[in-house]
Amino acid sequence: RTQGTIDPVIAPDAHELLELCLKNYTPYWLTTHCSEGSAEPALQWLGKYADEKFMNLARQIKPVIWDKLKTDATDFTEPFVWVDDSPTEADLDVLRSHDAIHAWIYTNTFKEPNDLRRVIEMLGER
Repeated sequence: RTQGTIDPVIAPDAHELLELCLKNYTPYWLTTHCSEGSAEPALQWLGKYADEKFMNLARQIKPVIWDKLKTDATDFTEPFVWVDDSPTEADLDVLRSHDAIHAWIYTNTFKEPNDLRRVIEMLGER
């Protein structure tokens, strides 16, 4: 959802961000919609708002299993990037304990509709 909208919409630059991530990373769903290892709930939700091009990209994101903390599904032995608007303080504590707080990129397209452009630029610099 972006600022000024009532209904959720796909944020500007979301297609480009997914293309970049799929080309250069192995993206995983770290969302409450997919905590049980299936991407279907997230895909069903997104399907209400996204076009087929976006959905074809989203289907390539891998689901993971996690329980209370999203960091439960994080492999701290490998470099990673975590894009999230509201990680829990407990998740941030885990990132800090692994000296990995730098891996978190805050983004919030509700407050900053074009914020994914900034994320794309940051990922391009890594």
